[in-house]
Amino acid sequence: MIALCLLIKDEGEYLPEWLDWHFAAGVDHVYLYDNGSEVPVSDSIPAEYIDRCTVVDWAGPHINTQTDAYANCLGTCGPAWEWMGFIDTDEFIHIEDGRSIPAYLAALPAEADGVALKWVVYGAGGQYTKMPGKVRERFTVKAAYPSYLLQCKCIVRPGRIRAMAAHGPIQVDSHRPRLVNSRGQPIRGICDPAVTAEAAWVEHYFTRSLEEWNEKIARGSCDPMSHRAFDMFWEINPGMKEG
Repeated sequence: MIALCLLIKDEGEYLPEWLDWHFAAGVDHVYLYDNGSEVPVSDSIPAEYIDRCTVVDWAGPHINTQTDAYANCLGTCGPAWEWMGFIDTDEFIHIEDGRSIPAYLAALPAEADGVALKWVVYGAGGQYTKMPGKVRERFTVKAAYPSYLLQCKCIVRPGRIRAMAAHGPIQVDSHRPRLVNSRGQPIRGICDPAVTAEAAWVEHYFTRSLEEWNEKIARGSCDPMSHRAFDMFWEINPGMKEG
């Protein structure tokens, strides 16, 4: 059984597609931490998924909005689940051979505390303005992502994890997190070069269109140590003319 934890703010328009994808892939439940959205996240959940979603009001002040939300989800919801993934609305878990996410996870080594799934990043594909349609259909051109930045997300066994950072577990009971890559092979951590997009990965629609990137910048970052730079759009989409 697997649940996902999602911190979300003012991205309700993307939520139906995101929920469609992950519920179809075998996810059982989603915990949505609403970080003060102007339109409440609950208004964006399709009726057929209401019973499979839990919305948590996360609008108040926090030292670190994201890690605090993850800690809350681990502590209050984690014990109910064998697996829990921590991803964003611009990220979609993809299993290479078409298996469900639970079937893929069931085949991982029993000693693994979690699996690190590398990002496969998609750029704007030449799109300056927001167009109607699904994200996964609008953006199909892969893009290079700066090698100096972390490039994966993790699905973990929440009963073994005591703290999660944005990209992976940082504390377990009595040892360093025992992580594996997408093929179930032991890795040294989320920065290990062995974290590759092979048996499974996370499709990351990092910028979307230029208009949507501007909206992303305006929303700000949930991580006090991270500040999105507008110019990163041109770094991810070098073929588009800056103007």
